[in-house]
Amino acid sequence: MAIRGNAVIVTIQYRLGPLGFLVHPGLESENSNSKSGNYLVLDQILALKWIKNNISQFGGDNNKVMIFGESAGAVDVGNLLCTNEAEGLFQRACMESGIPVINLYQNAKLNGINYVNDYILEGSDEEKISFMRNVDALDLVKDNTSPFENGIVQSSWGAVKDDVIFDDYSFISFQNGNFNKVPVIIGSNSDEASLTAPLLVTPAMVETLINSIVPQEYRTEATELYPPGDSNEEARTSYINLLTDMQFISNARKTAECIAVNQDEPVWRYFFTYKHSISQLEKFGSYHGMELFYVFNNWENTIFGSGNLFKESDEYIQDNMLKYWINFANTGNPNSDSLESWPEFKAGKDCYLNIKYESDGTQCGIRTTETDFWYKVKNNNYCSFDPNLINESSIISNINFIYPNPADNIMYINEYFYNENTECKILDITGRILLSSNNQSININSLSPGIYFVILKNMEGTFINKLIKI
Repeated sequence: MAIRGNAVIVTIQYRLGPLGFLVHPGLESENSNSKSGNYLVLDQILALKWIKNNISQFGGDNNKVMIFGESAGAVDVGNLLCTNEAEGLFQRACMESGIPVINLYQNAKLNGINYVNDYILEGSDEEKISFMRNVDALDLVKDNTSPFENGIVQSSWGAVKDDVIFDDYSFISFQNGNFNKVPVIIGSNSDEASLTAPLLVTPAMVETLINSIVPQEYRTEATELYPPGDSNEEARTSYINLLTDMQFISNARKTAECIAVNQDEPVWRYFFTYKHSISQLEKFGSYHGMELFYVFNNWENTIFGSGNLFKESDEYIQDNMLKYWINFANTGNPNSDSLESWPEFKAGKDCYLNIKYESDGTQCGIRTTETDFWYKVKNNNYCSFDPNLINESSIISNINFIYPNPADNIMYINEYFYNENTECKILDITGRILLSSNNQSININSLSPGIYFVILKNMEGTFINKLIKI
């Protein structure tokens, strides 16, 4: 990319997982602001400051810094848009197959306490952290799970609203206009879940997926959009499309809309639909991360893209993507006279560039029917969320304080979260309270199979999880 394009490419190292995000009282006591976590973000900000001060020595321009990343890297890019600490450190941003995610501090703290207690139970918080600093790094991450398993995105670690690095949650920052306003590229691939979805998917598995994710009143519509089919091949296609639309395409549209309506700087959306030209990989379509081979121009260096396997179509895609990305880095606009016109994204029109070999011109609306459906299921549009779920003490967390989940007859509250003052409520997707209890075990037989919110209140705060009733 650096050789073929007029740009200096910088890759950076930063802490990941518990090393990048651990929130713990033993770490809070070390800091004057009594907060911890967000170490990954601090690493990235430090790197951007280094670039600002030094990139001219490498032929770069510190007034044309473009940050870009894919998947978790796109989350990082989106989060950097939302911190004042990164103001002025970059002038363009590109999110590939990911959107910003900022979590509730208190939930991350409880997660961190549980994590450290798995290694050491005795001693003060400070003594526990001292012990953890002597644990081998590989042992610290030995229990990490795949962030993209069976086609479903999941993560136990992430950035938090600490009122130091992040003053608010990402979409609230966008809505309030309190973010770094720069030209933005955002996009996703047409078959994001294809490599990680089970190789064998039956029609029954599609039905189970719909029943576990979609509220009962929307399941008929979901089945029409994602039919289980009459064969395993048809079922797998629907399984992949459902998870791709729900997790990536609808989120990319929503984020693009939210940014576009709250800044004057342009937003550009893409949809990567190109498929590898060899039959062994063509069946996976445009899978998660595939576009990186073409952005960086290194598909030709892989086994599957070497020699005669590297086709004219591969050259076309990589040449165009490099030019779009380099143009954007230099000017904030990916277009040039030699390229197919990439329309600027506008909320409500959803125009985009379809990245594939044989272009069919400017298009607007990526899987609009499906995206509108997920907007309805998630009860949101543009920047807004259910107002009952937007406040300091109630953001859906990655901590599962209930078990089992999915649950059938009885749901239990983790003993760490339960005390005599605990109040638990189970709500449907509209926010209607269906069950209320002060017990550690709750009978949920009366609930229909579907997805619910569980709101737990105790002296520590308010916590929210999603519950899947089977």
